[in-house]
Amino acid sequence: IMRDQMLQGEEGMGVYESGWHRGVEGQIEKLIAFTPVPSDVLGESHVWSVAVVAPPTEVAEAVRRVYRRQYAAEGALIVGMLVLAGLALADQRRRSAALARQIGRQEEYMLSILNSSADAIVFIDNDNHVQVWNRGAELLFGYTAEEMVGHTFRRLVPPEIDAKAELRRIQEEAARKGFVRDYVATRITKDGRRVKVDITRTPVHSEKGQVIGSTVIIRDVTAKMEWEQRIYHTEKLASIGNLAAGVAHEINNPLAVMPGFTDLLLERAEPGTADYDDLNVIEESGKSARKIVENLLGFARVTEGLEDTVDVHHCIHTVAGIVKNTQMTAKVELVNEVPEGLPRVCGDSREYQQVAFNLINNSVAVMKEEGGTLTLSAEVEDDWVHLRVTDTGPGIPDRIKARVFDPFFTTKKVGEG
Repeated sequence: IMRDQMLQGEEGMGVYESGWHRGVEGQIEKLIAFTPVPSDVLGESHVWSVAVVAPPTEVAEAVRRVYRRQYAAEGALIVGMLVLAGLALADQRRRSAALARQIGRQEEYMLSILNSSADAIVFIDNDNHVQVWNRGAELLFGYTAEEMVGHTFRRLVPPEIDAKAELRRIQEEAARKGFVRDYVATRITKDGRRVKVDITRTPVHSEKGQVIGSTVIIRDVTAKMEWEQRIYHTEKLASIGNLAAGVAHEINNPLAVMPGFTDLLLERAEPGTADYDDLNVIEESGKSARKIVENLLGFARVTEGLEDTVDVHHCIHTVAGIVKNTQMTAKVELVNEVPEGLPRVCGDSREYQQVAFNLINNSVAVMKEEGGTLTLSAEVEDDWVHLRVTDTGPGIPDRIKARVFDPFFTTKKVGEG
């Protein structure tokens, strides 16, 4: 049957009994598999067929050999993979150990920098709560990390300042500009001292770009600002001294001549006559001019800034006299309503005059074009003497009101003040 199938070009397989195989005679069971072989060189009516014959034991042995080779190859592959995995794992462990050592060294460096910095370095979260408080911050403010971590900066802000509003303003500026730099503010230490600090704040972002907090670097600039104030005070005194010297030189020469000639003319005039009265007016005017020069020189005199008591009426009267004769314009009217008999207050008279002088100058500067009235007044309220400098000018714009007490802040152009 299988022979007929092969001659007909069919494909198949089967089992048959053979009397011989590889020189061995006898009844031997064999497996046979046959298939046709197409070829263009044969005619359409001719078919070639190929058959493969072998006993089942040989086929099984061949299959076993294939499986053994396959198992051996798979085993070798698995062993190779295990070896590679072991090498990769060892390399990964070596890299991880090296990375851990590097990270450890970087953390050690960062901690060393953080703790050895003379400036205060602080990390705060989005709610302004302190999370990191370094050694520099402890030295500057006196609070330990245990006392500050988890708290805000409220305890560092002076009571006269709205801590919540200031912290919100700094946070908003940092979010808008990406940083806050050279923000000078007054802070209070644990022992009650007031210090001037320069604050730099920068937001910190996560890997996803979200703001997770801010780093704050705080530097004590108290000594620097005191030195700058001394320089400023020295330059101010030098300028006023030069002005006073120039005025004194120009005025004292004619003032030295006026009294002598006035006395001569008074000796020739009859008392009670118009000429006699006119000469008295000239003499009084000369004395008044001399007093103005003396006041100007006294105002410019160098002072040590020692604590003393101040006669408010005398100080304001002196400053008003200087300003009225040197700074006032025809469009600005000065009204001095500071009464006599005010209690003396603690302070330095020169510095007190300087404050009043600056306020008056600012008022005159903004009213010199359009004109207006400048009023000086004072009153006693609950053991305090309140001095007010009021003008009818345009006032301070809202956009700069928050900065009027910032050191060295001015709206004047270079050379104007």
